Amino acid sequence: MPLSKFIKAKYCDETTLVDENTFTDGKESTVVFDFVGQESSFTQMSNTLRLQDIGLSSLGEPIIEVDSDAIALLQSCKRLDLADNQLSWRILLDLIKNLPGLREIYCAHCQFTDSPSDFVDETFTNSTITSLVFNSSSATGSDIEWVIKSFTSLRSLYIADLKLQNLTVTETHNMTMLVLSKNELTSPALDFLHFFPKLDILYLDNNPAITTLDPTALPKVRLLLLSQTAFDDWESVVAMRESLSELKVVDCPLIKNRQDRSFLVALMPYLRKFNGGEILRNERRDAEVLFVVRSFELDDDQIEDYKREALERLSKKHDINRDHVATKAATSQRTIIELGLQNNSVTGDMTSVTKKLPDTMTVDDLKTLAGALFKIDTAAVCVRYIAPGERIPEELMVGTMSLKLCAVSDGGRIVFDDVY
Repeated sequence: MPLSKFIKAKYCDETTLVDENTFTDGKESTVVFDFVGQESSFTQMSNTLRLQDIGLSSLGEPIIEVDSDAIALLQSCKRLDLADNQLSWRILLDLIKNLPGLREIYCAHCQFTDSPSDFVDETFTNSTITSLVFNSSSATGSDIEWVIKSFTSLRSLYIADLKLQNLTVTETHNMTMLVLSKNELTSPALDFLHFFPKLDILYLDNNPAITTLDPTALPKVRLLLLSQTAFDDWESVVAMRESLSELKVVDCPLIKNRQDRSFLVALMPYLRKFNGGEILRNERRDAEVLFVVRSFELDDDQIEDYKREALERLSKKHDINRDHVATKAATSQRTIIELGLQNNSVTGDMTSVTKKLPDTMTVDDLKTLAGALFKIDTAAVCVRYIAPGERIPEELMVGTMSLKLCAVSDGGRIVFDDVY
């Protein structure tokens, strides 16, 4: 069926309203469009129907041509959702060629009946397309390589779940967002990333064989997803510290315990989000102190080169030196301090006690003690410290840090609050 018939069947009737679920950046929203008058002639529709977001997913039968009526109706279209259809590349390219205002096309779950290589004589150097989505479609690696080469205007490309093992790219591209989730990529196969020097957002999650990255290929990357990969290359992540502000490494061997998380936070000064959560000021401070102290507990030749810049910077910031750490360890293995412990959690007993505790106790140990004292779920509470004479609490976020390293002093108060 010609494209115009699908559009008219879905959008055009003799009422005054058309209610359409439109596609915008992968999410659905509802937009209501007004007709002028009651007449629903084609002329009336083409003049008054100014649809910018068109949803034509799951049509049930293929589009056989992009007819002139469809082109007239879609002149104002900016975003077109064709997901879950049987689709010809010829149809897709005709749309791009005839709709100069079109910016985004969504072709997820589409089954393509031909190949773009059948149209090698077509040129799209003047195309204004900025975003294409082929997630979970039948598009092949060769198809995607053709798309990258042909559409220099592209800024975001979604090619997740295509079973890609490699991509051959031969020319530098100005792409800023690339979604490569759920493929079969390996670290050596990622050499093509050198051709995308302006990448700002990169999704590599759910590629189980990826173990490392070349940071020189990603000089501007701000958001990086590596969850459910085998990535464990600390040095390459730290090399991206100047640009990286958000990192996700869920189910990834890079982070094996809480101390690993703390060290990563300390080594990445501009990281603002980790595994979806904000890095708060108190966590950063505690992480930096822990990193410096643990580093100075090692011999100098045991400290990896990629950590030295951060160690020098953070030791000055927090006024900690190797001699200070060694003296503390030699002269004061532990000090007993008296603390007030207060349960503010909705679970357990709402009560307060005073305890004498060693300052070598960790925050995790303190939570375990609170669980026994107050009968609370320690996984659902956070630990806050109120210094003597102060009223505003500070959260103790690094579980492996001792009370001493957290600057908890005699006469202070520890409060256990619910995590919201």
